[in-house]
Amino acid sequence: MSYDRILINGDSYSAQEGCDGPVWADYITDKTGIPTINQAFMGSSNQRITRSTLEYLDLLDGAENPLVIIGWSFIRRIEIWHYGLGLEHRMPDRLSGDDVSKPRMCTLEWLLPPYEDLATMEQKALLPDPKEVHKALTDFYTSVYMLAHTLEAKGIDYLFFSGANNTDITLQAFPYVTGLSQVQWCDRNPKFYQMHDFCVQDWALANDPECTAVTNHLSTQGHEKFSAFLLDLFLEKG
Repeated sequence: MSYDRILINGDSYSAQEGCDGPVWADYITDKTGIPTINQAFMGSSNQRITRSTLEYLDLLDGAENPLVIIGWSFIRRIEIWHYGLGLEHRMPDRLSGDDVSKPRMCTLEWLLPPYEDLATMEQKALLPDPKEVHKALTDFYTSVYMLAHTLEAKGIDYLFFSGANNTDITLQAFPYVTGLSQVQWCDRNPKFYQMHDFCVQDWALANDPECTAVTNHLSTQGHEKFSAFLLDLFLEKG
């Protein structure tokens, strides 16, 4: 690989936070010798993943040669602008820094129990119907389509997969969504790996006997094995 760095983004299935040992990003550096920048954070929405990736790309001067790997979060997970206190260190936002008095973007799930007393009635009213995915799917694919085109316009290589479990959402069940040209483009793109047929959770169940119960987060050994899987996958996708 000729890359000078690997930018990684995602949610808790890719994040260092909450892990006692190395995560798959660290093992990729060990295996390739290429430094990784891991922007993944526990509880991240896809909006935060997209926004923080774009912000990093804007810092580059064009001389760099990065690879971008993103493990997308739950498509139904959304974020809001949160003014309350108590969540500031759960979802850090670049614009807020360490000043806990400032508002910041917050994944809406942080307003569910046991954090619900931190939410206003207006924020609680934004909780989505879990059965309604048309808008979530449309917003997600519009966002990743634009991010992929930004990367290609900059000549930056990338690999997208689903970290969180989105296998319960079958695209064919939503004809409006599948009729959108940007969704069709993403579905044909080999750099989008089985977005609705693969997730880290399922991979962990099949390959990591030490993964956590219920959520299937990778163990240290699982992270090492998953790094090898990703590298093989990237080489296969070219």
